[in-house]
Amino acid sequence: EMFRSVYRSGYLNGARYCLVGTRLNIADLYRRFGFCEIGERYLDDISGNMTVVKLDLHDRQNLERARSPLLTVYDELISQNRERTRA
Repeated sequence: EMFRSVYRSGYLNGARYCLVGTRLNIADLYRRFGFCEIGERYLDDISGNMTVVKLDLHDRQNLERARSPLLTVYDELISQNRERTRA
């Protein structure tokens, strides 16, 4: 639910991308939500092996391809936006 809330908040506040610096051992968690690894991996003195992952909040095809749980939130937000523009 935390991922959904953060996604919804970012989308509604005009964000296009979400960037996260994460430890390599939990990067797969982000991939399940549709994040893609970008740039080079690096070693942080405190956290260890790190990578940066990125999510395009407006890329429905990527969310669908990843079978992301965020896809339902995206569709909900798009539906609400269409309803507002009709009114």
